[in-house]
Amino acid sequence: MRLDRADDVQVDRALHRERGEGEHDLRRGLLAGRVDLERVRGGLLDELSGLDAIRYISWAGWVTLGFQVMPVFFLVGGYVHATSWTRRHGRGGDWAEWVREHAMGLLWPTTVYVAAAIIAVAGARMTGAGTAELAQAGWLVALQLWFLPVYLLLIALTPAMLAAHRR
Repeated sequence: MRLDRADDVQVDRALHRERGEGEHDLRRGLLAGRVDLERVRGGLLDELSGLDAIRYISWAGWVTLGFQVMPVFFLVGGYVHATSWTRRHGRGGDWAEWVREHAMGLLWPTTVYVAAAIIAVAGARMTGAGTAELAQAGWLVALQLWFLPVYLLLIALTPAMLAAHRR
């Protein structure tokens, strides 16, 4: 039996509340931690001493591999999307609609983040912030978003990759 779109979305939301909230919370927490780590790596804390420790302690570069959160973020996201697509596909759900819903789950918060950054930059510019500082701020905002196109591509490819994995 094929459910109509309203029933499909309602069932998906119920399953999300029932089974997936912890997974989505983990993914959100990893993303927040990734942004904080990227800010540190991006140089905000370098301002304290003016030095990048990795340049002076070369072996420490290997230690940083243990603090990489993005592989975990992609693994958890992959698991969440695989289970979500499996449920949706099992109910006869549409690939395009599923991809749109998951992409919008990332793009709406990203839009709010970028809009807040634009407003902050405009406010800073009106108060007399220099071009170099605004360029640095723009770089730091963009740095947080490097993974977004890759992640969106992986969302779109989830059904094909899951099918290949199951073969």
